[in-house]
Amino acid sequence: MKLDDSMLRSCLKEWLADCHASESDTAITEELPIPRPSVRADVVVTNGRFAGYEIKSDLDSLSRLPRQVRGYSEVFERAFVVTTTRRVVQAKKYLPDWWGLIEIKPDLSVRVHNKGRMNPALNIKNVLYILPRTKLRNVAAELELSVQSNLKKSDLITAITAGASRSKILSAFRKSMKD
Repeated sequence: MKLDDSMLRSCLKEWLADCHASESDTAITEELPIPRPSVRADVVVTNGRFAGYEIKSDLDSLSRLPRQVRGYSEVFERAFVVTTTRRVVQAKKYLPDWWGLIEIKPDLSVRVHNKGRMNPALNIKNVLYILPRTKLRNVAAELELSVQSNLKKSDLITAITAGASRSKILSAFRKSMKD
């Protein structure tokens, strides 16, 4: 039996919900657009970290994976490929060493091949580009930054990154993603 995207997605979401069941501050979302660079994250977990999960089923091509890896590597604190038994070895070839690799077996059980590590090269400006201007203004307010309400998105992001530390920005960003 070939595992398709919907089977993997359902299994992954159930597994993630179980993993984070005791954490009341965890949000699991799907199909998050990442504007810089333009990719779409299949599943995202936001809690004490911002983690993206790219699903590659038996029916998917891996030809887009290098571009998706570059996109995820710009914005996620942790990143994972979730794939099938048939695709594990092939998918692993495309992944930086800090990425995680999760296998969904034919019986829909989950095996973690690599838990991954924190992203060593996160681009904080690209992270902020995920948010619309209204949420960026909320991030600025959370960071107690005084910004004009009519600033363009790029100017708002520049003001935020100039006015607060990376860790405080990420904390305010994660809070905004859960609102």
